[in-house]
Amino acid sequence: DNDVIEIFNKLLFESNNVAITGMLVSIATAYPKVFKKHALPLLRTREFYSWDTQRLVLEQSAMSSEESILRLLTHSEHKIHDNERKTSAQKQHRGRYLENLAMDLQITEVKSQIFDIFDTFRSQLPPPDDQSEEDKTWRIVLSRIDLRRYNAQLDTESQHIILNPQELEQNLQQFQEQGHPEFEGKMKLRRLLFWGMAQYKKESNNSNCFANWQEALQEAQEAQSIIQQHADDESYQIFSGGYAYIAAVIARDHWAETSDGQKEWCRQVLLEAIAHKFNSLDSLDEVSIFEMAGSRPAATALPLLLGEFDEQGEEEIRMGIAASHLHPSREVRWFAVRGCHDTLWEKDPVFAENCLKAHIINAKMRIDHIPHFNNLYTGQAQQTHVEAIFNGRTTLLRQLAADEIQDYPNIEGITLETHDYHGLQYAVGLIPPTSTQAYHQELHAKIFTLLIEKSVEVNTERRYSSGYPGYPYEFAGLFLGYFSRFILNQPNEYITSAMQLMMDNWQNCYKVTEYFIPYLFEAEDQSRNDAQFWNIWSTIATKAFEDLNQRADDRPIPSELRKIIRTLLFSDIKWKENTTEWEPLTNNREFIQNACSHIGHHPIGFNALVCLFKSAVERVFLPDALLWLNKALQQGDAKTIFQESNARFNLEVLLRNNLLSRESEIRGNTRIRQATVELLDALINSGSSTGFQLRERFIMPLPTAL
Repeated sequence: DNDVIEIFNKLLFESNNVAITGMLVSIATAYPKVFKKHALPLLRTREFYSWDTQRLVLEQSAMSSEESILRLLTHSEHKIHDNERKTSAQKQHRGRYLENLAMDLQITEVKSQIFDIFDTFRSQLPPPDDQSEEDKTWRIVLSRIDLRRYNAQLDTESQHIILNPQELEQNLQQFQEQGHPEFEGKMKLRRLLFWGMAQYKKESNNSNCFANWQEALQEAQEAQSIIQQHADDESYQIFSGGYAYIAAVIARDHWAETSDGQKEWCRQVLLEAIAHKFNSLDSLDEVSIFEMAGSRPAATALPLLLGEFDEQGEEEIRMGIAASHLHPSREVRWFAVRGCHDTLWEKDPVFAENCLKAHIINAKMRIDHIPHFNNLYTGQAQQTHVEAIFNGRTTLLRQLAADEIQDYPNIEGITLETHDYHGLQYAVGLIPPTSTQAYHQELHAKIFTLLIEKSVEVNTERRYSSGYPGYPYEFAGLFLGYFSRFILNQPNEYITSAMQLMMDNWQNCYKVTEYFIPYLFEAEDQSRNDAQFWNIWSTIATKAFEDLNQRADDRPIPSELRKIIRTLLFSDIKWKENTTEWEPLTNNREFIQNACSHIGHHPIGFNALVCLFKSAVERVFLPDALLWLNKALQQGDAKTIFQESNARFNLEVLLRNNLLSRESEIRGNTRIRQATVELLDALINSGSSTGFQLRERFIMPLPTAL
């Protein structure tokens, strides 16, 4: 404990970083009896109380909503980060905050010092008549956390002491009551929003504030007047998306149960949500990520309403769908793509195909005008571009809603310089993964080619600078996620053409390959296409293994190639919980056995294989893999192999685990037993004490019954 307290004090008094201070607040709140007087400095800063309260609210809100669609469609590592944040927020102490710490310490020996802190805070306040709303709110907080302001009463039934708060001073009581109507109105809107979001994403909602969707709908209809009365108040409008979320839930899950009046209410709410900010030219509206806005669920739900209303209603719905695909907000367009995938291709494939065309046209138009509007021109020139953007969007909207976009945009005219990345993402995102339509194939192939060419270009520039200057990382990650799902459903000649392009530019497209193969694994895991998967995987592996073996000892291994090798050998895969095998790998064990023969002697290859063999799918390969590893180690230089980061440690763990769980099986097979001894000898020769202990135990005869 003394060491922990020493570290705590060092961080507290020698750091000026608010993130570290926040971590210390969390630690002290979790273990108040350990830190006691050492946590007192944290309680002496008034701002810390409100900051930690805001932290609690944000974390609790995050627990009731999934990652935004934009985040879900970017690099898969983001999912890991988001899950980590959710897991952290669910820990018991994260549901407590600085006010809890202040109250906990008042029942310890430092209570008098806590009381002094509260008295100091009160003495620093201006006279009551001069106090601001913030000051009065702070006085309420102090009354809430000061145990001297409570009356103790014994509950005779439970024999527990109940603390009842004393009444606030009269002016504070009046101040608190004045805020009740506003507070209740906002809480009602907030309740509707977070219930709707949880239901929309089919997540559990801890509040259980509505018994069923009918009750939620009734309150939403009754509460609409609150939003209308505060149309210019952002503190109310921030929660207005709840109506659209509830309408989207009803459209998706309860449409058959609704009356005509309820259906019309849902239609109007969704259309109004999409129309909000559709004519905006503010760049902040374009890049904002705000999942609580009603336009997001409306973009996915509107296609569900096609075919459910009369002719006029149908036209308005088509206009709303078109607006969602041409909306200034990138996030709204992402949600629209999701809705099109889920419903529109099935209900109206012609309309869905035209949405794809519109995204490509819009991508070209935005490059033509948006940069000039934002950066280069002022006055009349800027106004010209503003009008061009507005008129172009309006014309395209009308054409899309009326199915008047006849021709496909010219594939050859698409480049990364003449088309907005985001528009191309949306177009590709609309294509069903199983499509074999010629234009869809050509569009995927074109963008894949553009990324390879861009990689060659920036790799040449990289000789003179660090990193990958000018490379569209986010776009590449998003596209390759789509491309991996698409290519698994294509004929062999299409796959061969794409792989040949990658092989011809191999050393100039490491980054593309590094991004591509994890997505390919995910695509195969979601929808099995074993023949195509192993065709692509083996083609890339053959080239990567050849590249690794051709590098002389004095040539540095690019970090991207190292990552590619480890991914190809499944050593960096985040296996799902309770996974013990992966069927495509189980059915193709020889791929890993061949990898042991080809690159097992190389430090990178050996370590990657060891990591695979001690992973969740170890039973697919063991104990035979011990033979493969020993042969690879004999072919290589053990001293060099064990210089690879963690290689020796990983082999120690692998052998220890197997000698504990498979000892009888290993002892019973002469070849595997000998291979195990030789692996242990190699560890001992490298200075491993663990290897020595394991070998001594392993060569000792098993005890026999008398």
